[in-house]
Amino acid sequence: MAFARATDGIEAEAKRAADEGLTPLGEPLVGAGGKKIVFLHPRQTNRALVEFVEPKGTH
Repeated sequence: MAFARATDGIEAEAKRAADEGLTPLGEPLVGAGGKKIVFLHPRQTNRALVEFVEPKGTH
């Protein structure tokens, strides 16, 4: 599952998730289409691979 929305940045979303007890899989990186992405560990998301996507043009 991928979630995209305008935020304070993907780094802030990864930190917010970590503050809530979720583990980001590494640092945010550039993914398909030049969008910044970060995944959450599936162990903590009911085995679903969750991806946060920063919409292009917001970074």
